[in-house]
Amino acid sequence: MTSSAATLTVNPDATVQVTGGAITICQGGNATLTASVTNGVGTPTYQWQESSNGMSWTNMTGQTNSSLELTGLTSTTYYRVLVNHPGNGCDAATSEPTLITVVADPTVSVAGVGEVCIGGSVLLTAAATGGTGTCVIQWESSNNGTDFSDLPGQTGPTFQTPALTNGTYYRAKIICSGSGCCN
Repeated sequence: MTSSAATLTVNPDATVQVTGGAITICQGGNATLTASVTNGVGTPTYQWQESSNGMSWTNMTGQTNSSLELTGLTSTTYYRVLVNHPGNGCDAATSEPTLITVVADPTVSVAGVGEVCIGGSVLLTAAATGGTGTCVIQWESSNNGTDFSDLPGQTGPTFQTPALTNGTYYRAKIICSGSGCCN
């Protein structure tokens, strides 16, 4: 007597992709990376790794979830995830490296400062460096050099002062939307 035929299902090995990566943030910014696994058999396990050069990898202690929450980043680093499945014969999968670039916080300087006669006007020009995301320059004024207020509608790289009749202080601040960008 012979047994009935057994049916075996052969599944492809797992593949993994990381979403949320290849981003640029400011010093101290945050990022979230998420592993998306397809195929494989059984419940996958995860191990996130990091590298300063994209070639030599180190396991990140305790980072064994499908998502990686990164906070307070201070240097440009590569990340990847290793995925293992407990299924018989399943090979491990490794994601492509994801680069998170950390840049300097934004700074802004102003040119055109000088002396004018009563009733004169000065064209001020702001130059911004650093930061990431969408950056906007906001002009501000103060009568005492301490308490500054935004000048409504003055958000470009240049600002023409009104006719000056007393000592007024002007400055530009930069506001960037990138994670961790100090303004």
